[in-house]
Amino acid sequence: MTYADLSAISTVVVAVTTIIYTIGTFLLWLTTRGQLINQQKQLENQQEQLAYQQQQLRSTAKSEIIASHRSLFLAIIQNEELLKTISTQPNAEKTRRSMLASMLINHCGLMYAEYKAGNMPLENMSGFTDDAADLFSIRIVNERWHSVKAFHDRKFSAFIEEDVLPKVRVRENLY
Repeated sequence: MTYADLSAISTVVVAVTTIIYTIGTFLLWLTTRGQLINQQKQLENQQEQLAYQQQQLRSTAKSEIIASHRSLFLAIIQNEELLKTISTQPNAEKTRRSMLASMLINHCGLMYAEYKAGNMPLENMSGFTDDAADLFSIRIVNERWHSVKAFHDRKFSAFIEEDVLPKVRVRENLY
């Protein structure tokens, strides 16, 4: 074998090795890319699950807070002496009605949060909007809303102002 033959064989070996190395590198890149895409999808899925869990936790916390408010308001409403003590108005009945209106508004806020959290089917939202309009048609609820809306969630306030109140025809009682 001559030097030229050895040189030609080594050139072919180097070329074949380079081709094999290039193909291997490409396949490694392709596999790594596929794994990264799968990890990206898993991460996005985990983020969606975390967002959903956070929404559920907020919904539960809001529900518990409203339930404790309801219990407290009912205890005050049912205790004449306590009601007179905390009432800033000479008429304790007006305080009682305001507290009842607050309980109803808070319940409406909880239902809104449940719809937005996905715990209630959104196809029923228009029925809920109509029910809320009936509720806010009661004069004491409507008046109370204007006193307390600043303390409610911005999105709930916008829902009441934009979707509910335009449907309202204020009256003294629901029926």
